[in-house]
Amino acid sequence: MTTKKSWIGAIQHEYDNGDAYGADGATLEGLRTEDQIFVETAPTSANHVMRLTDMFERSLRRITVADIDDPSPELALITYATYGRLVFAMQSTGWVTANEWTLYAWIADTPAEDIPYTISAVDGTGTWIALAGKYVQGPMHVSSLGVDGLFSAVGGSVTSITTAVDTVLRTILTEGTRYAIDTPYAERAHAMVETTDASQTVAGTMTTVSGRSYILEIIILARRTGGANIGGSLGDTNSYKLTGTFKNISGTLTQVGTTTEVFSDEDAGSWSVALGVSSLSIQVLVTGAANTNIRWAVFCSQYRID
Repeated sequence: MTTKKSWIGAIQHEYDNGDAYGADGATLEGLRTEDQIFVETAPTSANHVMRLTDMFERSLRRITVADIDDPSPELALITYATYGRLVFAMQSTGWVTANEWTLYAWIADTPAEDIPYTISAVDGTGTWIALAGKYVQGPMHVSSLGVDGLFSAVGGSVTSITTAVDTVLRTILTEGTRYAIDTPYAERAHAMVETTDASQTVAGTMTTVSGRSYILEIIILARRTGGANIGGSLGDTNSYKLTGTFKNISGTLTQVGTTTEVFSDEDAGSWSVALGVSSLSIQVLVTGAANTNIRWAVFCSQYRID
């Protein structure tokens, strides 16, 4: 057919692209190998090959953000932003916000910044647009029971919509009758925090609502991951189960009775856990040890009634 040329460095090779490989009869190509090709550097030109690393790094990337309500500091650090690139931003600390996420796409346009719905690049070359998750830029159509409903927000506020959806989701069918189950209610959440000293640290926070009573079952699992403290060993593990009852009356949150420690299994007796109140929030409090890196995982079952 046609004589083609290929190069390995400065060494030139010629072949006829009408010829075939003897093993399987496939047409000759510029490069063929029975094994993988190892490429050390990332592509910098439109004609360069893309590695799996580049695909995850440049096409779809997961990042952890400190505040899902304002992920602009982390998004600003991302390089190789090209049209259509996706970033999955997740907040992995906190209590209510643990594991909340928003999916962003990159566009070359520069509309007015409206964090967290639109986030401008630091160099002014484009914008991150919220597509899905906690935040969505623009109206959203949702089909439920065959009815197409339009959800929209004014000025970024979705409080009234969230309330409406919450009410709908709490309506169930029981023996042919509709019951609105605003009360009682149960849900689960989890959070994680790391400590390096003996200071009391907030590992989880749950905001309460006036006119409701709550009981929490908390399981806490703690593991030493490092640190210079010579006491104890790497991998030391403590576990606890706590229960506590709380009430919010006219905007004042108080604990009913005291926190009950159902059980504790401990390698390190100096570590401790507690429940506390801060304004309208119930807090899970953990205390580690000096010069000791400890990872705390908190699992909460919440039961409440209006």
